[in-house]
Amino acid sequence: MILWKDSKSFLQREETRILSRYCYECETCPFQMDEFQRMVFYDSIFIFELLLGDYDEANDGFLNETCEQNALIKRDLLLLENQVPYFILEHLYKLLSGYQSYPPLMNLSCKFFGLRMPKQDSVQHFMDLARSSLVGVFPRDSKRSNGRFLALPTAMELKKFGVIFEPVLGGCIADMKCLSAKFIVRFFKFQIPHLEVNILSECIFQNVMAFEICAYKLKYCHVCNFLYLMGCLLFHEDDLNVLVMEKIISNKLGDGADVIKLFRRVFAGQLPHPERDMWGVCERLRSLVNY
Repeated sequence: MILWKDSKSFLQREETRILSRYCYECETCPFQMDEFQRMVFYDSIFIFELLLGDYDEANDGFLNETCEQNALIKRDLLLLENQVPYFILEHLYKLLSGYQSYPPLMNLSCKFFGLRMPKQDSVQHFMDLARSSLVGVFPRDSKRSNGRFLALPTAMELKKFGVIFEPVLGGCIADMKCLSAKFIVRFFKFQIPHLEVNILSECIFQNVMAFEICAYKLKYCHVCNFLYLMGCLLFHEDDLNVLVMEKIISNKLGDGADVIKLFRRVFAGQLPHPERDMWGVCERLRSLVNY
């Protein structure tokens, strides 16, 4: 339990930081100072109830893994406009009575959203956590190429040319590689991080992309580039079947056509500027089938 009186002074001190650096606009925020602080406080309490209820399997609260409401709330918590600054959550979490008996907040957050633990220690909010979990760690000198993505071969086309697909289980976008090796004959191996597509995927993808574009101004749009590449690989359901068989994709939506349409909606014709590493992967794939 957290008391308002224990949190008020902290939220008062940090109000300007929240308004200026995160998701609330000073000019458009309709709340008075005290109302705004209480809104952030109650949002945080609600989030703790969700995370701790998810952690405690014996909990018989109103949310559980079989409840559709759970998925809807997770979706809403990942909307870019609904982000509560993570430093606020971390501070208030430590005011919980008996919080030492629970895992760190980052662990609870990753478990709740089904994310792998990020390789960095701090995040701005849940959306940044989702992005960090997907991306991993790229080299600091990773730069954009001067070109844009062009047409890329599909998964079925690559398979016909002998490319071996290999999932990187527990991996992230930074682990994606296109390798060549020789054993009697030369062969190519395309290593792709495993990706689960479920009811939350479209929301996560679109909001992470929006966050990347807003926060990084197209400089480090790793998720945008990765999803565009995956969309190129998945042109038909036959392409999806290849990646499902090779355990690159887990289809939790059921209908393969829905997965293809999801990637079409996510991009709707946008062509990102790939980073140098991603551009190298794409050019290698194009050269294999003489694109």
